[in-house]
Amino acid sequence: MKYRLTILFFVVATSSNAQNNSFVKYFDSTWQPCAKEKASFYTQFEKQDTVYQCISYYFPSNELYGKSTFRDTLFRSGVGTMVRYYKGGAVKDSTYFDNKGSTLTQKGYYETGRLHSSVRFIDYKAITEGYDENGKPMKIFTVVQIPAEFPGGLEKWNEFLVEHLRGNIPKRKKAPAGKYTVVISFIVDKQGNLTNMTAGNDPGYGTKEEAIRVLSKSPKWIPAKQDGANVIYRHRQSITFEVIEN
Repeated sequence: MKYRLTILFFVVATSSNAQNNSFVKYFDSTWQPCAKEKASFYTQFEKQDTVYQCISYYFPSNELYGKSTFRDTLFRSGVGTMVRYYKGGAVKDSTYFDNKGSTLTQKGYYETGRLHSSVRFIDYKAITEGYDENGKPMKIFTVVQIPAEFPGGLEKWNEFLVEHLRGNIPKRKKAPAGKYTVVISFIVDKQGNLTNMTAGNDPGYGTKEEAIRVLSKSPKWIPAKQDGANVIYRHRQSITFEVIEN
């Protein structure tokens, strides 16, 4: 069985000894495991029973990047609260996972420390609130005059996804031949940061988790504009994995 990865767009480590309780892994700019000399981040893992306590840092500056608890060392199944930080120490966002690893709530913050978005997830539906830099409730746009986009447009975004998405995930998880499409909704804030990812569906075989993982590692986008000003924008992205029978 072989696989083919199809990407569709909506328009509108150093490995460590598993027997050690404490170890370090290095990651590139998209949080793929890599050698130390190619790293943009590293994480100190502390094994506690069936989970890992994780403290992540920017590399090579050693500034704190995040604190979290996961059931694995590739950040696919979270437990409790995850907090990430901007360089300089301000909280960037926080995410709360339930006991099954599903996201219940997310909050994103400006570098000033003020809340810019809050999302609650109920049955894969996102209930979203946005705020300006002064704390005033602010509309999150889904239709704008100039939509947010990846630097370089759809072609460069497609290249990023093809390069970094692990398209063989459903094959590795023994998925039958067929197509597995995940629809992800996320916010592009006024600075171009991508936050608050949620899947509108879950075809299984690790496809939802892989789609969210890649989108969460994206570089900043060009913010959406309405009446000449940057606005908070909710975008939808479809990613289709395809497994083909020989």
